[in-house]
Amino acid sequence: MATVWVNDKACGTVWTAPYRLEITKALKPGLNRIRIEVINIWGNRMIGDARLPVERRITSTVYPFKMEGKALLPAGLLVPVRLEVLK
Repeated sequence: MATVWVNDKACGTVWTAPYRLEITKALKPGLNRIRIEVINIWGNRMIGDARLPVERRITSTVYPFKMEGKALLPAGLLVPVRLEVLK
């Protein structure tokens, strides 16, 4: 999941393909600031917490979670971000 901000205006959140948002209304002439907040996947949160001492863990579940020693899954911006001008 990712939320896109342009010039401090939230333009929306995407979580499925095609991962596109309309940002035209937030653009202004000249320099624009684009910020993308990426949310990690649940599996990585659980794997990360399993590596912490119990008192520092953020998440909990009633379901047994056996991910000790597992590698983190790919996450974040995995492909380049593109701005497209549509006519």
